[in-house]
Amino acid sequence: MFLYNLTLSRPSGIQCAIYGNFSAPKAQEVVVSRGRILELIRPGDNGRLQIILSTDVFGCIRSLATFRLTGAQRDYIIVGSDSGRIVILDYNKDKNQFVKVHQETFGRSGCRRIVPGQYVAADPKGRACIIGAAEKQKFVYVLNRDSAANLTISSPLEAHKSHNIVFSMCALDCGFDNPIFAAIELDYSDADQVSSICSIGRCQAPYLHLWCVPDGIFQQNEQSQQVVLATSREQQSLHSTFSFSYILSSSLLFDQKLSTLHCIARCS
Repeated sequence: MFLYNLTLSRPSGIQCAIYGNFSAPKAQEVVVSRGRILELIRPGDNGRLQIILSTDVFGCIRSLATFRLTGAQRDYIIVGSDSGRIVILDYNKDKNQFVKVHQETFGRSGCRRIVPGQYVAADPKGRACIIGAAEKQKFVYVLNRDSAANLTISSPLEAHKSHNIVFSMCALDCGFDNPIFAAIELDYSDADQVSSICSIGRCQAPYLHLWCVPDGIFQQNEQSQQVVLATSREQQSLHSTFSFSYILSSSLLFDQKLSTLHCIARCS
């Protein structure tokens, strides 16, 4: 026998919120997560917010992100949770429910510090997404469509970095160049040599690491606007092609979010 505990009072605090066009091309909608509840909200004619759909995911939603394939008119939802999986949802207007398009397993269940799910970011052009943990592990998935215009997802590309704590993560707008993701991280490899947490803060400075999908894995077909995968090199690490960092001041880390940081980078 397996039992599941449900509280009578539904959670009301909002942890994550994303904006997009989920039900129609020009619909202005917001998807929010309230712990284990995923809601689709739309502004009404009277100026009030209306809850179109509210569903229980029976888990802990840790992060949300929205993306749209090139040439598409509606957005998908990427969910990072405590299930150890990356889940892509699509809103079905006829059934009024979220439909699971893809579900890829990469780790154990639970809110663990090295299991991805705490941070999710998607390329602005909808070509790739990254899901990362609070420490060490990150996976990049290349998104594409098949001949029937259905969403497809590639095998995960590893972008791990040991002895690093992640504070924030986002995708950079680099046009149709190779997708680039950025993460603010703190290296604690020398933590055993210092005596206190305050000493760690004085010894180490946070870094902004940039991860780029290599040319051998990602190629943009301008005529068909589709992604072409080189499957023979699909399992290689992102570190081998592109990885460099900027040293950030502590004031930038605590006063600004990564989403407001504008960087321009090009692959060598």
